[in-house]
Amino acid sequence: MPPSLLAAAREFADPKPIWKGYERLVRQAGIVGLSLLLVLGAWLLVRRRTGALEQPLESAGLLAAALLLGLWSGSLRWAWCVSAARGRARRGWPHHLFGVLTAAGVLAFGTALSLPGSPVAAMAMFWCILLGAEAAGGIAFHARRDGGGDSVPDTSRDLAQTPVANAAADAGNRMDFAGAAPLVEQAAENEDGELLAADELQRMSRVRDAQGGEVVAGLVRCCFDPGERQRDVHLAFCPPLKKVPHFSLEQVEGPVARVRTSLVETFGVGLEVKLNAISNEPTSVQIQFFACEQLLDGEAH
Repeated sequence: MPPSLLAAAREFADPKPIWKGYERLVRQAGIVGLSLLLVLGAWLLVRRRTGALEQPLESAGLLAAALLLGLWSGSLRWAWCVSAARGRARRGWPHHLFGVLTAAGVLAFGTALSLPGSPVAAMAMFWCILLGAEAAGGIAFHARRDGGGDSVPDTSRDLAQTPVANAAADAGNRMDFAGAAPLVEQAAENEDGELLAADELQRMSRVRDAQGGEVVAGLVRCCFDPGERQRDVHLAFCPPLKKVPHFSLEQVEGPVARVRTSLVETFGVGLEVKLNAISNEPTSVQIQFFACEQLLDGEAH
């Protein structure tokens, strides 16, 4: 069995929210940096209007200020995108509001530093750098990255958006993946480590853990006729599992395709497989899958 299945089991075996802590820290740093940018920009504007800021910067100071502001705004946008990249699409009003406020802070700084008597050439270079950096950063920041188009050449591993999938994230309905990893390793030892043969459609292993739950792992082939783009695949669990499993999948061979789980039940899993491009010849996609029964509330781990 492909080794990526073992990596998936080990990932689920460690439920500590390491990434969540890092994500929260980066986002808080971005919000603090944005607040500081806005406060300092407003303060400089007030000082200029009251006549307290009259001495213009020299050419070197203007260029250094432009580079510093571009680096500052780029770092703020990077921090927000990094903290929003896992499990959320980069869209929605909080995302766009953050970008608009960042641009407003930079423009406030630039306006406050554009004092009468500044070197003309340096001032022109100052605004070229400032506006160019903001335009490039703004376009990249506000561009949608949710991969909604069919032409995107990636292989998705979208889990079904059902109460079953959502329950996997609940602390009160957590699954015992710590005991699943050795079971998957045991199943892998019984396989030959190869993908499906040309005439082989499915290979499946079922192992039982110490608590009586079962782990199901294997490979399935989805075949397409010439000119065909989408097909449904059903993975049957016979006999049915005792509990609705947590299910994950990965495409391991074949042309680029989008694979979605349409159904997750004790008796099986439904998959929707859609090729990114139609083929004029018969083709197939191989999918590796992993299902583990979840523990219900009140049951021992």
